[in-house]
This record gives sequence, structure tokens and C-alpha cells, in this order.
Amino acid sequence: MTICNTLILRCILILSLSLWAISSTKAQLMDLKKLSMERIYYRLDKAAAEPTEVYRLYVDEFTNTWEEIAEVLAQCEHLQELTVAGEFFQVLPEEILRFKGQLQILTLKENPSLNLGEICTQLKHFEHLHTFGLIAFNAGAFEKQYQLYLPEELGQLKHIKKLDLSESRMDTLGAIIGQLRTLQSLNLASTGVKILPKEIQNLKQLEWLDLGQTSEGITNNLKEIPKEIFKLKKLKYLGLKNLSIRAISKRLSGLKNLEELDFSDCQKIEGKDLFSLLIPLKNLKTLNLSDIKINGVLPAEIGKLRSIEVLDLSYCGITRLPAEMSNLGQLKYLNLKKNKLLEQDKEKVKEWFPKVDL
Repeated sequence: MTICNTLILRCILILSLSLWAISSTKAQLMDLKKLSMERIYYRLDKAAAEPTEVYRLYVDEFTNTWEEIAEVLAQCEHLQELTVAGEFFQVLPEEILRFKGQLQILTLKENPSLNLGEICTQLKHFEHLHTFGLIAFNAGAFEKQYQLYLPEELGQLKHIKKLDLSESRMDTLGAIIGQLRTLQSLNLASTGVKILPKEIQNLKQLEWLDLGQTSEGITNNLKEIPKEIFKLKKLKYLGLKNLSIRAISKRLSGLKNLEELDFSDCQKIEGKDLFSLLIPLKNLKTLNLSDIKINGVLPAEIGKLRSIEVLDLSYCGITRLPAEMSNLGQLKYLNLKKNKLLEQDKEKVKEWFPKVDL
């Protein structure tokens, strides 16, 4: 065999091994749907007993030391989702950095000591990371200096699709959010946020947005839905639970892709004025209006929301139901609890929707 042929064979062998290594790495990355079906290990001893089975791990400072956690992490080869709750570190330690080629979901909870700028710089190198959670960042700290301020380095995370900041106290989101143009999901529930920057309108890929209050203690202080939200034409979910908004802009009708809308506990809204705005939303499947003011006859416009499958009208003070409600042919679930309906209306509901879960 000539020297030339030998060199060619060596090149082919090296290339083959490289391609195998790449495909092997990709094979280890689990499909998101499949990953969500894997069990989450909440107990470190269980994870230590079967480390090759650990794809999703939750650890906290109340049950484990970092030394114990680090020892288990060193044994986990397939880890792709990690939640760390507690004040363990300021920047990501080596035990987590070793997963930068495979980690898809990282959530850091209840750690006001985090150096967010440095952590964002570290996460820039996590090539498969699509979900980052910074939950209850300043839990238990009510001083002004413990407000969450998003660092400029956050803009480096161009690959992030989901950002969860729920229960992390902040006054404003900051203009930097507008740089995350691939973002599809943004959770700002129970953050106390008062102002959303105009740059939020740059999130053209956003499909899921929660601005509501979903836990006790921190109330979001938005008094109206910012006009920039109505420019997010791909939105499928909009959560506004328990906000102090008094009026809804007609621009809501422009969010044609909305599939789920939550106005529950928005007690300052005049519910009767809302239904006409919802008629153009032909893709709307889930509507939660629990505990908003209707106080009387349910408006006949309800019958024009023909795509609705799940409808919550509990605690609304409804006294009568219009005949037009029978047009909701796609309805699968209906909640009318704690209203003052006449018996004849209750019987009508059973007649209109004999297969619906009431």
C-alpha cells in the first residue's frame, strides 16, 4: 500500500470517528416530549443508586449539602434537566458546567447571591439549552436592593426559547428582554412587575406569556395591558390572572392566534363588556373568567365563541343564561359553580351539553 493510500485511509477513519462522535452526542439528547415523560429525581439517594437513569434532577439546600449533590452529579452521564433550589453558589460550578453540551433545561431557585451577569456569560456556551428559569430569585428578601435586575449579558442567550422569572421580585423587566428574539415563552407571574418595556414587542416568536398573579405574596402591579402586547401576533396563551386592570383594549381582538386566555380574579373588569372583544378570536379554546363581574344575565355574545372547549364562569354572579349559549358545540368542560342560577337554567345546561363535564 502506498503512503498516499495510507494517508487517505487514515483521513477516512478520522472523519468516520468524528461523525460517529457527533451522531452519538446528538443521540443522547432526548426529544423534549420524551424528556418530559421521564421521572424527576427529587431524592439524591435514589439518583445515586441509579445514576445512568437520571435525566431530570431536582436538588435543594434543605435536604442536601453541595458536596453530596456534587458527588451525585459526577456520576450522572445523561442529565438534561436540572433544578437547583438554594443559595449554593454565585456562579455555575464545574459540576454543572460539565453538562454544557447536553443540558436542555436549567432552573435556579431562591438564590439572591447569584452573579447573573457571569451566569449568563457561562450559559452562552450551553449550546442545547432552550429553557432557563430564575424562580423566586429574591424569596424572603423585601429590601429594595434585592429587586431583580436583568443584566445586559442576558442578551447573549440568543438560543433560549423559554424564560421563567416567576416569583422573582422586580419593578420593570428592562429593555434587554427585547434582544431575546427567539423567545417563545415568558413567565412573569407573581413578579410584582409594574412596567413592561416597549422592547417586548420585539419578541415576535412569543407564543406563551403569563403576567398574572399565581401565588400569594407578590402582586403584579400592571393597571392595564401594555399596548406592545397586542403586537405579539403569535401569542397562543395570555395569562392575566388577578390583575387590577379595569378596561380591556379593543386591540385584544387582533390576537387572532390566541388559544387560551385567563382573566380569572380580575375583579375590576366589567365582564359584560368583554365578550364582544373575544368574538374575532376564532382559535380560542380555553377561556377562564372565574370571579370577574358579570352580576346578572350572561351576555348573548357568548354564543358566538364557537371554538371554546373549556369555559370557566364560576363566581361571576350570573343569574340567567341566554339561549345562544347552546351554540357552543365544541364545549367539553363548563364550570358554573357559585352562581345564582335558576333551576330551569341548570336543567337547560344539562340539555344543551349532555356530554360536557360540568
